[in-house]
Amino acid sequence: MMFKSKMLLVVAGCLMLTGLTGCQAQKDAGPDYADDEAMEIIAESVMARADLVDKYEEEGVDTVSMKSLQSYIDAEREHVNKLKTRVFEDSEMQENVLAYINTLDDADKALENNPVASAEFHKEWNSIYDKRSRLLKEFVDEYGLKVDEKLRGV
Repeated sequence: MMFKSKMLLVVAGCLMLTGLTGCQAQKDAGPDYADDEAMEIIAESVMARADLVDKYEEEGVDTVSMKSLQSYIDAEREHVNKLKTRVFEDSEMQENVLAYINTLDDADKALENNPVASAEFHKEWNSIYDKRSRLLKEFVDEYGLKVDEKLRGV
């Protein structure tokens, strides 16, 4: 009986030590920064958009209709939204990633506010597209974003 009690105490002590060591290892690891995976996620979002454009072109779908433009935004957002709440070590990168995500929100608003065939829509859409393109170029130049050559104009 005494042996079983001592054995239980030893096992319980080992489990506590293991648990405490595991907790300490997590504390020492620091925040899970998104910097190292952000460009890969953005590349996936751009690729998803490009694949959708290709698919619509192959199927003969209007690639600049309200429905297709919305699907491009949604395809990108599906990937990049996970970066919205992530912590970055490089605050400038985080600011640029959030600005990129905001271009998707701005594009949504442009679709909501104006008919796609209107001059107002094209002016607003082009402005958003230009901002998105500048951010993508900065991601390539500053953070090593890699995209296929065919995607340079997407």
